Amino acid sequence: MVDVEVQDGARSGAFLTERPLEAARAVVTMCTALPQWYSAAGPTSAEDVARQYVEFALDLVRYQPSQSGRRAAARSSL
Repeated sequence: MVDVEVQDGARSGAFLTERPLEAARAVVTMCTALPQWYSAAGPTSAEDVARQYVEFALDLVRYQPSQSGRRAAARSSL
């Protein structure tokens, strides 16, 4: 699922990554590792972690905001 979205974004020019499958794998791995370290009792809320991870993921795929308004929309929806 993530592979397809990142490949589509790369084809459309919204993502500038030259390695869409590897970038998608990195995003998924980053997210699946969350349960290993996140604690609701910790200093960072789940919402803040989600915001940070959205930004990290968009950076990984080299998202180009000029290609779409999605980055702003993604940030404002969290």
